[in-house]
Amino acid sequence: WQDYDIAPKFPVLTNFLHFWTREIDGKLHSVYVAKKSLITPGDYRFAEFEGTLQ
Repeated sequence: WQDYDIAPKFPVLTNFLHFWTREIDGKLHSVYVAKKSLITPGDYRFAEFEGTLQ
């Protein structure tokens, strides 16, 4: 379930949480979810160095 998921419903995470509730004898304390949109123009930077180090 720690792979990429589809926001805002997060079906993979939801399926995992349903599985945990049904099959595991332990309660989850909390679940934190964060999301970031796909790569945006602000994520690109020019390279300061291009070369080979040996």
